[in-house]
Amino acid sequence: MARDYQLPHIITRWRPISTDMYGKSTYSVAVVRCRYQHTERQYVNEHGTHSRSRAYIYTKGNDLKNGDVVIQGDYSDSPEPVEGAYTVKSTRITQNQKGTRTEYRYIL
Repeated sequence: MARDYQLPHIITRWRPISTDMYGKSTYSVAVVRCRYQHTERQYVNEHGTHSRSRAYIYTKGNDLKNGDVVIQGDYSDSPEPVEGAYTVKSTRITQNQKGTRTEYRYIL
């Protein structure tokens, strides 16, 4: 069952893959469908300290990782992150009790 109607936004994701001979990071670029929600909420990170989020991103699958750089919109022609992009700080994956639905939420 396709749930694409629940993912009305598009983000561009830059994932660092290596460094070039000058020490500059190189990235793989992808465009991902999602639900992008601007919000500033307090959450507890993996180290047990309180942090403040800038946005939540919901995707259909495990499309993002901690450390990826994302921005709302299609910037796939840029080989490196543009100004105003945020880094994925935390990943939250939850399932319902039957295991039939999984929610992938990423905190920026």
